[in-house]
This record gives sequence, C-alpha cells and structure tokens, in this order.
Amino acid sequence: MRLSEMKNKEIINLNDGSRIGILGEMDVSFNQHTGKVIALEISRGSTLGLREPTTFIVPWTAIKKFGVDMILIELDNS
Repeated sequence: MRLSEMKNKEIINLNDGSRIGILGEMDVSFNQHTGKVIALEISRGSTLGLREPTTFIVPWTAIKKFGVDMILIELDNS
C-alpha cells in the first residue's frame, strides 16, 4: 500500500471500537536505516479549542487491516 492511499483513512481500535482519528499526510514514522514504517502518528484536535490536541502513536505491529476507508488497529488502552 502506498502512503498516499493511507491518507484520510479513519483509525478504529478493535479492542473497544473507539475512533482514534483520521490519518493525515505527514503522520508516518520511519526507521532511518531500513526505511520501514515503524509507527503512525495520529493527531486529534481539541474541541472548540478547550483542550490541547492529543497525539496517538500506533506501532506498525498494532495495525490489523487496511480497509477502503478505515484502518483497523488493536491497541490496549489500559
């Protein structure tokens, strides 16, 4: 899958069904030596500017399925 195909997909956690956010353009971390993707960085903005934006780091190993309009992950939120 190309990075451009991952853009604007919704991220859903299979463990609790929660919506994590939408993957933007520059939200992918790479290993500098191997060039492999190691994590997705998902930023969720604040509601009405009342809170600071939150960033979720999703390890590549947590990704379970790429769908047409979403990415399914498995993260423990404890």
